[in-house]
Amino acid sequence: MFAQSRKNKRIELRMRCWCVGESATLYVNIVNVSAGGLFIKTYTPFRPGETVKVRWTFPGEQGEHEAVAEVAWKRDDRTPPGMGLRFVSVRDDTAEALKRLAGDEQPLNKMN
Repeated sequence: MFAQSRKNKRIELRMRCWCVGESATLYVNIVNVSAGGLFIKTYTPFRPGETVKVRWTFPGEQGEHEAVAEVAWKRDDRTPPGMGLRFVSVRDDTAEALKRLAGDEQPLNKMN
């Protein structure tokens, strides 16, 4: 068995988000999220290295959260298919919500 070397604790979620890339806009399922990024389930992932904008609302919250992310990897040969996004910048309120959700105190790249 191997150990995962992740900086941030992942929290499983089942919610939808908008993911806007260079070539398309997707309305997809978030599978898990951390202070450093998220995994999106999709049969049409963007290519690794592409910059995307992600928007979502956490359950029980009113406001929409937003982040700029880079596609770190994609997979279409395993279940579930999708892509891993690494946050490049997030708004201050989004950074705080992610830290609260994950109970994670790692610093985030905040938007100005």
